[in-house]
Amino acid sequence: MKRSKLLILAAASLMLAACQNGQTDTETKEETKPVIAEEEKTPPVETLKPSDKDAYDITGREVSPGDYKMQDFSEPIRITKGGTYTITGEGDQMIAVDAPEQEVTIVLNDARIDCTNSPAIYAKDASKVEIKVQGTNVAMSSNNVDLADLNGVIYSRAPLVFSGNGYLKVYTELNHAIRGRQDITFESGSFKIDGQDDAIHASGNVTIEYGTFDIYANGEGIEAKGSVYINEGHVLIDSAHDAVHVNNDIKIAGGQLYINSREKDALDAPYNLTAAGEASLVADGGESPFDCQSGFTLNGGNILGIGVEKATEPKESDYPYILAHYAGYFADVEIKDGSESIAKWKINQPYELNGYLTISSSKFKAGQNIEILINGQSIGTVTLTEKGTTLGI
Repeated sequence: MKRSKLLILAAASLMLAACQNGQTDTETKEETKPVIAEEEKTPPVETLKPSDKDAYDITGREVSPGDYKMQDFSEPIRITKGGTYTITGEGDQMIAVDAPEQEVTIVLNDARIDCTNSPAIYAKDASKVEIKVQGTNVAMSSNNVDLADLNGVIYSRAPLVFSGNGYLKVYTELNHAIRGRQDITFESGSFKIDGQDDAIHASGNVTIEYGTFDIYANGEGIEAKGSVYINEGHVLIDSAHDAVHVNNDIKIAGGQLYINSREKDALDAPYNLTAAGEASLVADGGESPFDCQSGFTLNGGNILGIGVEKATEPKESDYPYILAHYAGYFADVEIKDGSESIAKWKINQPYELNGYLTISSSKFKAGQNIEILINGQSIGTVTLTEKGTTLGI
């Protein structure tokens, strides 16, 4: 079994510090729009029925829009009307939403929800549920025995949106951390998400517009029955199975991503994987960094893929790329154009590698002489062609 390791750039330590302190620079970040291609495939829409096994009728204390303290409740908090509900304090009661055709916003403001036999937040019905994080917040669930079909700390049958400039830790000893029956969107915020199974699991699409993410999973890091879109932000994933696994496409338009699968593929998409814009992507797979049956498109960014198996080779690329083999102690990678360092990646827990590297940069041009250094030592220089250039293969 491959050693667990997190790949980080110099900025990764700053990313994790911001995550732990519940701080992001979201307030100064210009609004970005999801990168959704017109030709993109639509995931199969789940028909939600009142008779579904996960459509539980929750009894408890019904509340109206307003401010509430968790410690004031000895039974579940029932939300049946649209509006904004601000939750503070500590408690062990579930927040349950059943507000058909209405939008509900739950503001977590220095709140800690620690449930034993239920999700921390359960949305049975609503047109949209938004969870806005302020301050430092924790949502935990240790055992969902009483509500076995709600296999997530945060479980939503409605479209789910996360926003705010605070911090949220989601942790479970069983099942998924965040489970959505429809789309899950992260607009902003800092998140530490630990899943015993998947960290984030959606029946629709998962979109990360911006934010800071520290994701750990014993299953998939992010699984979507639709597609995954990452437009900006800092994303760190360490998973046992595929770090990102989708039924449609993966589209990465920006951000700094450090993605590691201990046993499987870093990025697994049956259709297309696209990396573009100013994305800085490091993908380390226990098997392959990129597993894309229909193709891999490179339209920009600085890309490093690492795997025991060869990655899917790009079918389309605006920039040249390098495919290399390396066997030996593996601590860091640098690519240079003469005396100029184009990019450098440091491995937090060095290990013995006998595998393959996929390297690309928006600074690459055909005819350039690019030197690859591992652990500060040159393993060779290649002259870039219009497409792929190999070294040691």
